[in-house]
Amino acid sequence: MSYLQWDQVDMARQVAWIHADEAKAGKAIGVPLNEVAMDVLRRRWGGHRKYVFAYKRRQVEQCSTHAFKHALMQAGIRPDFRWHDLRHT
Repeated sequence: MSYLQWDQVDMARQVAWIHADEAKAGKAIGVPLNEVAMDVLRRRWGGHRKYVFAYKRRQVEQCSTHAFKHALMQAGIRPDFRWHDLRHT
């Protein structure tokens, strides 16, 4: 498992990269970032020198169901949203 690192994000071009060795097809994948994603990245900037999503200076390695449901509630996202749904956006 790998974690999104700042060297995989091109803020100027608004693209994040999945390295070839981490992609199912063995080819690098560029993921275009919309303005909402860019806003999240701008707010994360400077939080951790290596990892984009870190908590208390450590990369986020897992998220419990309770923590995920709490985050959904705080973000105003419908309660039937599933972790897997993130793959479709």
